[in-house]
Amino acid sequence: MLTVEYPALLSEIASIPMGLIPIVLRKPDAPPKLIVKASKETLLTAKINRGFKIYVIPVVVGDQQTVGLISAFYDTEDEPLIIYTPIFRDAVMEQLVKMLQGRALDCHLFDEHSRELLGYV
Repeated sequence: MLTVEYPALLSEIASIPMGLIPIVLRKPDAPPKLIVKASKETLLTAKINRGFKIYVIPVVVGDQQTVGLISAFYDTEDEPLIIYTPIFRDAVMEQLVKMLQGRALDCHLFDEHSRELLGYV
């Protein structure tokens, strides 16, 4: 588990909002980590289904065109639980996009109380 290996991350994870957050560790050989912070119901769905899906969607905010991500956790076929993540040009979101384009993704799931419940690669 990520917080067992890196206990100092727990306070940082507690301070971030719910959603998808990329974290790059200072350890040179450590791959970047995707933190998913969501409700217990959402995480239970990920556990039962052994994963979740991420879709890229077009978004227009004001005059700016960008893309967004919808993370879908299929508890039912027609109405999944979702996390919506808009993508804007900043260092955090660029890291997230880079992580999602890689061959493997190191993903750790936390509930709304910052408790680590699952981890997948």
